[in-house]
Amino acid sequence: MKRLVLAWLFASTFILLPAQNRGDLIGAQPLASLTYPDIQQIYNQNGILEIFSPIEYDVKAYKLVYWTPAATGDSLTFASGLLLVPQGDCDFPLFCYAHGTQYYGQDVSDLQGEYPIGLAFAANGYLTAMPDYLGYGATPISHPHPYVHAATEASATIDMLRATRQWASQQAVRLSEQVFLSGYSQGGHVAMATARTMETDLSSEFSLTAVVPGSGPYDVSATTRDSLLAERPTSAFYLAFVMTSYQYVYGSIWNVPSDILVPPYDQWVPEFFDRENPIPRPLPDTAVRMLRPEVVATVRQDSLHPINLALRDNDVYDWTPQVPMRMYYCEADEQVPYTNALVAQAAFQQNGSTSTIALSAGPELDHVSCAIPTLLFAKGWFDSMRDTCTTRNSTGLLTAAEAGLRLGPNPFGGVLRWNLPEGHGFHQLSLYDTQGRRIRQETLRLNQGSGILSGQALPRGMYFLVWQGPRSWLRAPVWKE
Repeated sequence: MKRLVLAWLFASTFILLPAQNRGDLIGAQPLASLTYPDIQQIYNQNGILEIFSPIEYDVKAYKLVYWTPAATGDSLTFASGLLLVPQGDCDFPLFCYAHGTQYYGQDVSDLQGEYPIGLAFAANGYLTAMPDYLGYGATPISHPHPYVHAATEASATIDMLRATRQWASQQAVRLSEQVFLSGYSQGGHVAMATARTMETDLSSEFSLTAVVPGSGPYDVSATTRDSLLAERPTSAFYLAFVMTSYQYVYGSIWNVPSDILVPPYDQWVPEFFDRENPIPRPLPDTAVRMLRPEVVATVRQDSLHPINLALRDNDVYDWTPQVPMRMYYCEADEQVPYTNALVAQAAFQQNGSTSTIALSAGPELDHVSCAIPTLLFAKGWFDSMRDTCTTRNSTGLLTAAEAGLRLGPNPFGGVLRWNLPEGHGFHQLSLYDTQGRRIRQETLRLNQGSGILSGQALPRGMYFLVWQGPRSWLRAPVWKE
């Protein structure tokens, strides 16, 4: 029966490959071949600036389907994701991006949702894997998405990377030893859960180079729970999605929805998140108003309530990271409390980790606007560590290592000093904010090899320094405290 299902699923559009174990590749469907003009158009449509992620490669896109454990853990099932492959002769670093919360029918493997983020990395020389997650994409329709479920977030992501490595080996696409991992919002939780599993259980298989989780609910059982149960406007969508998902995984949240949900939400919430036949329903502005008051009171008081046990099972901060990690947050985030990152950082330090730091990406930014600087800083940080190739398209962009750039302190307060021992013929230095606006510019002397950037009157936040010359240019992310 399984063989018949696979033959139907991949007939005529997929490359059929044998599959037996989790992470085994089932099929690879070509989706698109994107040249420089195609990628430039997608950049323009999504507000992506080449100054932050230059287009150095054409890119081919594939939908991968692979085996991964079902949420109930009793069998393997299908999962899918988007693979974006730079076209060139290089040992490419592997980059995995975990997308944020989405509703059904917005799969990145169908070139929807947040796929332009992955494209920006691929066009700049990262072989990029973007898992749909279990319960989206190719997962059978009867299996819903287990939202904010750390175990399956990690397993689906790790198995996507295994399938990616299989595909690369079969297609003679070379990978370097470097593995970078990032995600935003739910994707921040995914990135943290995945990094934890890789380091604690799979260190011989995956050696992470760097990780950037952004604005994720790492402390699900306290910080995130208390926010969702507060008597103020909060995301009812998040709370409803979590409850229906945990009911599917654990089976202990309710016997019937009316055990915890008041009318009409006891009917509307299951209909809203029914993957086979979803019916969008209006949800309240304040999430806690969906819940029976006595349930809210019990959850706040009883640490052994099934809801609390399920939430605690999905906390992702009580471990000791060894990988370099930067957790970005924004203090004005109205959806995911920024204190999630502070709780995680405190736990990491208490556990003895010295490789992590929690950084504000902008105190005035809300959840949506916080994503841009988070991803830009992740990209800049990864770029400073990655191995580069000489087969890139001729954009003239130098890496910091190629140019011999040294700068510091970074983050800086009063003055940042930079040094370029080779000079490189740069004649202009500009400072850009994360919106691509040039806010400072100075002319450099011929082969000027050093200088300073004053932080006076410069608002706190992330910026890019850009050196320009007749044949080459260089950029570096900097942070004003």
